[in-house]
Amino acid sequence: MHQSDSLTMENMVTSFVSPSPPTGNGRHIELAGIDLWLDARIDNIFVYPCSLNLDRFKEVLSHTLSRWPLVAGHLLLLDNDRYFIEMVDHAIPISIVNNHSLSQWPFDSTVVVENGYSSMKSYF
Repeated sequence: MHQSDSLTMENMVTSFVSPSPPTGNGRHIELAGIDLWLDARIDNIFVYPCSLNLDRFKEVLSHTLSRWPLVAGHLLLLDNDRYFIEMVDHAIPISIVNNHSLSQWPFDSTVVVENGYSSMKSYF
C-alpha cells in the first residue's frame, strides 16, 4: 500500500447507539458449555464503496438492538463459577471513517478480519 493510500483518522466519527425501545429489562441468561467459548468483541471492518446515511444506519441499528438485547448486555460472573449475560440496554460504540484518498480498496473482500484471528479459541 502506498503512503497516499493509507487511511487517515481525521474523518472518523465515533458515537454510541442504544436499543430503541429498551427491551433488556435487566433479564439474565445463564451460559453453559460451548456458550463460554464466546469472544465478546467483533474485529470485522465492513467496507462500503458508497455514501452512507448515518442517521438512518443508527436508527436501524437501534431497532435491531432492541430485538437482540443480548448484544446490548454484558457478561456477569456469580459465585465464581456461574456466567450470565445480563441484558441492560447498554449503548454500543460505532466508528465511521470517511476516506476518499484510496483510489480503490486494496483487498479482494469488503470485510476485513484481524489476521490470524480464530473465533474458536481454547479456554482450557
